[in-house]
Amino acid sequence: MKSSVFLTSIFFLSLFLLLSGTLQCQGNVTAPAYDLSKPSVIELPKPLKEVSGIVMSQNRLFAISDDKGQVFELNHDEGKITKQWSFGEADDYEDVAVVEDKFFVLNSNGDLVSFSLPATGSPSITEFKFPFGKGNEFEILYYDRQSAHLIMICKECKGDGIDQLSAYTVNPATGNYKQAPFKISADAVYQKSTKSRERLKPSAAAIHPVTGEVYMISSINKLLIRMNLNGKVIAVHPLKRSVFEQPEGITFTANGDMLISNEAGQKDHATLLMFRYNPN
Repeated sequence: MKSSVFLTSIFFLSLFLLLSGTLQCQGNVTAPAYDLSKPSVIELPKPLKEVSGIVMSQNRLFAISDDKGQVFELNHDEGKITKQWSFGEADDYEDVAVVEDKFFVLNSNGDLVSFSLPATGSPSITEFKFPFGKGNEFEILYYDRQSAHLIMICKECKGDGIDQLSAYTVNPATGNYKQAPFKISADAVYQKSTKSRERLKPSAAAIHPVTGEVYMISSINKLLIRMNLNGKVIAVHPLKRSVFEQPEGITFTANGDMLISNEAGQKDHATLLMFRYNPN
């Protein structure tokens, strides 16, 4: 009798722990060192209603809009534009990265525009053309100091199907493009997520300055994906639609604070979300 009661107790305790773990996983809105449900929210001015990329460089915050050939410097405590420069005609610009003093702006077709910011006037432009054909779509560009190359991750590229995402590297000195030595597995993402499987379409990524992990966002899928530099998925975190209207930009301060930009979407204005880094 005692044995039966003991076994019954063990069964229900195990069931309780299993259900508790499942519920915690489904409701998890906390990435390591960040509470993803409680950012500081800053409204961005109208020229950045379609903000598509942000980057920190030497403690300065820069942003681009996908409908303007301009780069904006922002006060990241207030979101106000302090300076702006024109680098080209209106086009479909999706992300921005900085290598030393050189800016690289990504077009959705994989082309890059490179320039340094002048003290006055407009910058001198160098263009790099994506050499692997048309019909590919990109929204991600970031700089990997370890490899000394820019990294572009496909949003939807020919030949990828629904199971993987290709990536490309670009030498910032020469503009030479190569297929990256890794692909990102959609299976690995959904094995670590409680969300229903759908085509993965990432919209922004940046390397964490403290941990060295790649933080990749998918606006459509409402996911934050942590990976190593070779594209191996470490963890996946759900994003609340009420907080992340249309997240299409991510960057970090030197101490690890995370900044994510939301396009306005159905709202009146775009926003900049600040998540304080708290590793303890």
